[in-house]
This record gives sequence, C-alpha cells and structure tokens, in this order.
Amino acid sequence: MLDASMSRPFLGLLLAALALPSAAATQSFTSPRGLDAREGDASHFALFNPAYARFQQIDDSQTGHAATLVSVAFRRDAERTAVFGGPRALDLTIRLGDADFGAVGGTFAANWFQPPTIAFARRTVNTPDWSAPANARPMPFELVLPLDAPFPYGGARALAFELLMENVAAAGSPDVDAELGTTAGFLSEYGRATGFGCLAATQPLEMTHAIHLENWGAANPGFGMRIGARVDYVDPAQPVVLNLGFADQQLQIPGLCSTLWVLPTLNVPLGTANPQGSIPLRWTNLAHLAALEGVRFYTQALALAPGVPGLPIVVSERRDAVMPDAPRVPPRCAYLYAGSLAATSATLWRDRGVVVRFNP
Repeated sequence: MLDASMSRPFLGLLLAALALPSAAATQSFTSPRGLDAREGDASHFALFNPAYARFQQIDDSQTGHAATLVSVAFRRDAERTAVFGGPRALDLTIRLGDADFGAVGGTFAANWFQPPTIAFARRTVNTPDWSAPANARPMPFELVLPLDAPFPYGGARALAFELLMENVAAAGSPDVDAELGTTAGFLSEYGRATGFGCLAATQPLEMTHAIHLENWGAANPGFGMRIGARVDYVDPAQPVVLNLGFADQQLQIPGLCSTLWVLPTLNVPLGTANPQGSIPLRWTNLAHLAALEGVRFYTQALALAPGVPGLPIVVSERRDAVMPDAPRVPPRCAYLYAGSLAATSATLWRDRGVVVRFNP
C-alpha cells in the first residue's frame, strides 16, 4: 500500500501513462502514409469537381497502424496552377470503414469489409481558393473537416474512405495532391523555352539550347541527379558554357546581343562547338540531393562569337525545368470514382492514391 507522500506523484505518473495510448492513437498521418511533409508526385481531378460525384479510396499502407480518426484534410497539388481552382461550395458526405485490400475491385459496395460508417454526415462545405500559384511544396492541408464523432480504425485491414459529392457550385477540377509512384529507374523533365537567342555570323538561325534534368535517386551515388544540355547554331570551334541559376534575371547588358536571363549559380563548360556549330547532348552528374527536388532550374547557354558587334558573345534563349523527385515505389492504395451517386461500379485504379491527412 502506498503512503500519502508517494500516492500523489504515483497517481500523476499513472494518469500520464494511461494517456499515452490515446495521444499516439490520434496522431496525424497521411493516406498514403509518409507524405506529411513530402509533395505527392501526381495530382487528381475527381474531388470537388462537378463532373464526379463518388470517390472511394482503399489504403493498405495503413494496415497494422491502429488509430482513432477525428478529422480528414485535403491539400492542393503544388505542381499545378489550377485554372478551375477557385473556391466552391458542395454538399459532402464521407464514409469510413475497413476493406480487404487483396479482394478490392470495381464495385463500390463490395469493397467494404463490413457496412461503412457515415463519419461526416451530408452538409455544405466550402473549399479554399486554390487558383493562385503554389507558394510551398507541399502546400498545407487547408481543407480540414472534423468528423462527426471519433472513428476507431483497428488496423487489421486496409483503411477505406468514400466521398459523396453533390451540388458542386463551380466548374472543373481544383487538382488535389496525389501519389502515383513509378517503376522507372529515373524521373526526368525537359526545359521549356522563353525568349530568343542571338544570331552568330556563320549560322542561319539564332543560337538555341535544350536542357534535360534526371533524378535517379540516392541509390545511384555517382549520378543521383543529372543535368543534360545540348547547343545548336553557334560558330564552329568556339567554346560554350551553360549558366545555371535559380532565378529569372532578365538583365540588359550594354553591348550584349540579347537579354541575359540567367546569372550563373553554377557555370558548366560544355566544350567546343563542332564544325556544324553544335554540341551534342552532354551530361553533368551530381550527387543526389533531396533538397533540390522540386526546385526550378533556369539555364542559358553562352558562346564566343568573334563576328558579332559589341560584346563578342552570343546567348541562347532561356529555359527552365523543375528537378523531378526521385523514383519511389507506388503506394499500396487503389481508388475508383464515378460521375453519379447512383453508379454502383467504376474502373479500379491500383497503385495510386489522393493525398489526405487524418487528424489535426
């Protein structure tokens, strides 16, 4: 038996210990798991879109992680500026339940292991304005919907949720964040052009360049990230460099034949132009650096040009490209969606999921 001097501290410790399971059970997590601070690598169009009324997702990445669910939240995709991303009102119902992931198919009702719970009874919801360019990657979970009552998810089977969407009062899709994954060895992006280059004395067209970014991930230490560039329409046998930066400068330099778009954070020698005035695609290999994923690179090529008046230099157009994420395994998720609440079945899309967060 405890004496009076020990009973109060012991009681405090006991209450704290008893509170721990509850605190852990209501911690925040995403579906698919692991995307709390990481941008999904895709987007999805069927949520809060008047063309679609029913969306169901089955998430096997939650199996083994019991939790008490108290809210569900959505975020916009950070890679897209949604033309139809303006705020909207809709009548929304949310169902939650368990599913046997190995048996899921294209029939909505059959995917529930047992009848689902109406966790968010039908009512009008107003979504945020997601039409402006994203200013973070990922964007915050701005649409937070508290559930009508805590939902106990046991973790023995996949977690399933379904959205029933009616009377959506705006056109088009606001593009919510999603995760797709890939089985490819690397992900790549090509640069898009802005402006025009200069005309070298020996060439019929303005100087131009192409840029290609690849991300092979941390498993390839020698070429985790690669920057490829090629150049055309410069004077033969002249040296060419690539200015690589992280901002669009648009500088007007006296005597320079065109705009200097990029000040070099990194200056990459590309070599000497061949007799045709070109440099074939050449690669610069970098170590994988996760902080560069999602960063926009700006590039512009420069070459000596003795026949050009003013500064004897020609420059290319500007190009920009975002360093893609490293390849990642497709999530253990699947979803299906339909244009009508009356629809009983739809195509089941495996190895993908919209990104939602459960709990605050």
